[in-house]
Amino acid sequence: MDENEAPKRTLMQKMFDNMWLLFFIGMAFPGVFYLGWGLLEIFVFNNAQLTDYLAKSNQTYLLPPK
Repeated sequence: MDENEAPKRTLMQKMFDNMWLLFFIGMAFPGVFYLGWGLLEIFVFNNAQLTDYLAKSNQTYLLPPK
């Protein structure tokens, strides 16, 4: 190899050298993941009623009086 010739950088080396790309991926991935998780819980899973949860956990002082 000549001294004037720079070694070729692969795509992964270029990606890992770009700190702004890594920052964007580091912020976007958790945001998209938790947004998807939240939407899945809202629309797919059968949510328990809060009163049922509080009654089962023996926290009846948080329930409204009957």
